[in-house]
Amino acid sequence: MAKPDEKEGGNNDAPKAGGGIKDWLPLIVTMTVMPIIAYALTSFVLVPQLQAKLGAEGSDHAEDDAHSEGHAEAKPSAHGKSSGHGSSGGHGGGEGEAGSNMATVKKVLVNVKGTSATRYLVSSFALTGSGGNMTALVEEHEPQLRDIAMGILMNLSIDDLSQTEIKNRVKVMLVSAFNNALGGDHIENIFFTEFAVQ
Repeated sequence: MAKPDEKEGGNNDAPKAGGGIKDWLPLIVTMTVMPIIAYALTSFVLVPQLQAKLGAEGSDHAEDDAHSEGHAEAKPSAHGKSSGHGSSGGHGGGEGEAGSNMATVKKVLVNVKGTSATRYLVSSFALTGSGGNMTALVEEHEPQLRDIAMGILMNLSIDDLSQTEIKNRVKVMLVSAFNNALGGDHIENIFFTEFAVQ
């Protein structure tokens, strides 16, 4: 009778050994298949959707710029300022008007406060305003405007950058500081085209 007990014990051990691999099989499959699925989903679904959305937004902005050119041309004549802009309209037409509404400042890079230069903030923005040629004004004062932007942005800490309203606060500070530097209310608004902490 001792022999059947030993056989039962031997039979119990054999399924446990086989069951051990079977228990790990779902984990092994998950660990190998999930990264492949994540890569495929990102490459073939998310990235094309983002590219399509960004491309659509770019075309929307181009249409908005075309519409704003028409409005910009109508505004000076409605306000009686066409005599001042009439001579400039002869050598640029719509392109001169588009340049007068918006100018860009690209890639302002600063270290984030309190990170011992291990993290940095990169930003690019578009400046909009009325009156005068914004592109020429910004190009003329670009070193000064970049320095002002760097001074404001480098005083932001990680805690500041984690707040949801930080971009709006920075916009207000930049508009005020830029207008002080330019000696008038030339800049009405700022739109961030890039604002990333790395």
